[in-house]
Amino acid sequence: MAASREELEVDLEPFRAAIAARVDSMMTAHVAYPALDPECHPATLSKPILRGLLRESWATTG
Repeated sequence: MAASREELEVDLEPFRAAIAARVDSMMTAHVAYPALDPECHPATLSKPILRGLLRESWATTG
């Protein structure tokens, strides 16, 4: 069973905190999150996750 976006919020919090702290880099996992990337690319290769969520959405609010 795939986790919903709401269920993933706990797992995403360390990434959100790292961006808010302005870290220079972070490591992603090579796992798929269908709730974040409908095409099911692994996070390490996912534009919706890497670019959309981590770089654009959170970077502008962090």
